[in-house]
Amino acid sequence: MESLKHVTGIHPGISLQGFSLIYLYTDWCIPCAMMAPVLDNFSKSTNTTVIPVNIEKRPAEASIFEVYDIPTFILFKDAEVVWQHSGIISETTLREIVQSIQKTQ
Repeated sequence: MESLKHVTGIHPGISLQGFSLIYLYTDWCIPCAMMAPVLDNFSKSTNTTVIPVNIEKRPAEASIFEVYDIPTFILFKDAEVVWQHSGIISETTLREIVQSIQKTQ
């Protein structure tokens, strides 16, 4: 997995400090659409920036991170990949993952 410190131009919204979550999706993906309100609540309840990336409009991101399934979530801490998941996931689980990473670092 690439680090954003070594990949230039991937996405300007990635924070070099703190947490950022890239959410790779397509408009036609029903599970992706189901995740939209979950991610909105997650973003509001944590200090995590959520960055939606439509892989049909920006296929380079899918290629760089070797994304074969959607939705895919890639969590960065200080611009380093710390977790990746494909498929639906609950807001509670996302919060628990961020909290566990905060405790270990």
